[in-house]
Amino acid sequence: MIVALRAAAHEVGRPSIALAVTLQFDLGLRQKDVIGEWDRPEAKARARIGGAITDGAWFWDWGLV
Repeated sequence: MIVALRAAAHEVGRPSIALAVTLQFDLGLRQKDVIGEWDRPEAKARARIGGAITDGAWFWDWGLV
């Protein structure tokens, strides 16, 4: 199934999806561990976000960097 999904991702011009799925499968990671997620930090944690990717009150958390 992974091979078919990778081929389909390349066919539609989305090699990043093929890479993410390969990393998930080969390294035994969850999707959240590979691509991350948007999160809203609590007020105390906002000071520690520093150089994070942000969008208003949201910041990008987890994922491979």
